[in-house]
Amino acid sequence: MYKINYDCDLEKIMAKIPKRDQDSIVIKIKSLSKDPRPHEVKKLKGVEDSYRVRCGKYRIIY
Repeated sequence: MYKINYDCDLEKIMAKIPKRDQDSIVIKIKSLSKDPRPHEVKKLKGVEDSYRVRCGKYRIIY
């Protein structure tokens, strides 16, 4: 299992997102600790070792 480190701005960003979407984002982030590269993940171009995964209309970049 991997450790998740959050950006210090995460609380401010999450406060602007509806509660329903916050819950699904938290679930998705927690699932990344078990499987950091699920099948729907995309590698970011031009940035080494960076990925994104969609969660509804939001993207999680890690």
